[in-house]
Amino acid sequence: MTDTVVSVTDTPPKILTEDPRALLFHARDSIDEVVQDTIEARKKGWRRIVQFGLIFFPSQIDVSPVGKAIADASKIDRSMKTLGEGGVPFNLYPWSWHSNDADLRNFKNISKGGALFCPPILTKIILDREPVRTLAWVDRVCNRFDFTRVISCHLENNIKANPKQFRAAFDPITSSTQGVKSQRALAEDLALLQTASDVLTKFGIVSASQVCDLEPARTVGRFALK
Repeated sequence: MTDTVVSVTDTPPKILTEDPRALLFHARDSIDEVVQDTIEARKKGWRRIVQFGLIFFPSQIDVSPVGKAIADASKIDRSMKTLGEGGVPFNLYPWSWHSNDADLRNFKNISKGGALFCPPILTKIILDREPVRTLAWVDRVCNRFDFTRVISCHLENNIKANPKQFRAAFDPITSSTQGVKSQRALAEDLALLQTASDVLTKFGIVSASQVCDLEPARTVGRFALK
């Protein structure tokens, strides 16, 4: 299924646990925090990697000005300097997460215990332009194959799922101008993708969305229309 449907749980993939530096890098709430390599820290880092990967700009981060980000990077604890080695220049960590694990709410909304879903970038920018053709393809898959597993190229793999669950993953693009079905991620976390969708439509790069025209992501979050 490449990336048309995915599944995610709070357990990091084994390949990331072989060298957990990326998980611990993202487990920090801010650049000056010192984290220990624990199971909970690894899960925390994983859920934040997922949010960056699926929605690009989580609503629960505050981005640091360039000058402050550079200055803060020079003060990082020595034990934390290896976390971004080979992947992040100059130990930069140019954001901070809101306190009390505020991002956990969005992750739980996205993951739903590992249930299949269509990634937001597809439902917001690509498939919502051709919902009829997309759903016709979904129905062909469901009618032709009585499957019990779905293999995705991203996140979880070898997922237990049947045709009914596969069809349900595409619920967002069955929305209409009269109402929007759940996009899984919170509206404020979809704000960047919604803005990108509107800009791409405005300049004629993609056609207008055929669904989700009442998307609340336009009215909440840092990218809300004023």
